[in-house]
Amino acid sequence: MGAHDGMGIVLFGGTGGGKSLLLSNGYKIVGGIEREHVAEVPHSIDLTVARLIGEETPTETIEVGPDGAEYRKSLTAVVRSIITPNSRVVQFDESNRTNQLAIQSALKILQDGGIRIYDESGLEVDSETFDLVVFAENNYGTKYTFRTDPALINRRAMGAFVGERPPRPEEAKQRDVEVGDRSRRERRQDRRDARALRKAGDVSGKHVKDGTPAAEQPYVPRLSEGAKWVISHPNEEPRRIIPVSPVIDRSALLDIRKNIHNVKYGTGQQALTERMVSLMLDKIEDDADLESADVRISKQVRRIAQTLAMFDKNVETPDSAVAVSDLNILEAVNYAMTARMASMEMKAREVTPAINEVLGRAYR
Repeated sequence: MGAHDGMGIVLFGGTGGGKSLLLSNGYKIVGGIEREHVAEVPHSIDLTVARLIGEETPTETIEVGPDGAEYRKSLTAVVRSIITPNSRVVQFDESNRTNQLAIQSALKILQDGGIRIYDESGLEVDSETFDLVVFAENNYGTKYTFRTDPALINRRAMGAFVGERPPRPEEAKQRDVEVGDRSRRERRQDRRDARALRKAGDVSGKHVKDGTPAAEQPYVPRLSEGAKWVISHPNEEPRRIIPVSPVIDRSALLDIRKNIHNVKYGTGQQALTERMVSLMLDKIEDDADLESADVRISKQVRRIAQTLAMFDKNVETPDSAVAVSDLNILEAVNYAMTARMASMEMKAREVTPAINEVLGRAYR
């Protein structure tokens, strides 16, 4: 889709789920994008805007002439930037653990797809339109994380959870339903109570509704596929990462991107998009306490849906042109809601029911 008009991508999940691995290797599926084209933004609390996009800084030196007199000499120093004119992909790993003031410079990147930066000769130049801007972060609330600014959240078009564990047993599901009906303030109090129980000697800190300790309930293991493999192969060497092979050439990707806007958007799909955007914004405001205007998110949902239609090759028009389907719109809503709600202290078990509720009202 390209990085302009607020089309950033963000990966969420707990630690060790594979976000950084996906982030650092994802660009390799596009032939023509090499390692030197990737700008990796470090998760450093002292990261500065100057370090990110460069800066021209005036300075003075004092020199002693042949006559012994001191002379002041004015110089201009150029701070070498992380993002360069050669960058095609910008990666923000652990983006909510770095200096959020520096991260704000990404607002311009996500809106316009590029930014003015200083090259190595000190000249201020316009970067090319980036092919991809992607973030990866743990859910807010883990230690040393910072809350993301709403302006940046609204420029995150697509979100996905990575490395999530399977659903919990039925007893825990029921507790999640009960918790889901409570306010965010009450849920925070639940977490405080759980910590107090653990300090008082209750190891689990979890009780079912009738007060029976969770430790006495039937145990049902919840393991990811990766964990299952490790446990079932205790004497084998760890699996090595399979080299990533390109699946599309960058020139072909650019050709596709130029034609996304030509994907047909029928009257019925227009009406469905308007309805879904209204429903999702109401739900996001109610559950995540995030207020948004509808202009940007409408553009994002449309562009995501058109992109999905192009890859799905949906053909519904007499002239055999590719057209957006209702399913493409619902998938786009899923991505857009995940990007926003997960950025606002909500985990997968809270975001998924909210999305399902909105999607369930599509035709009511």
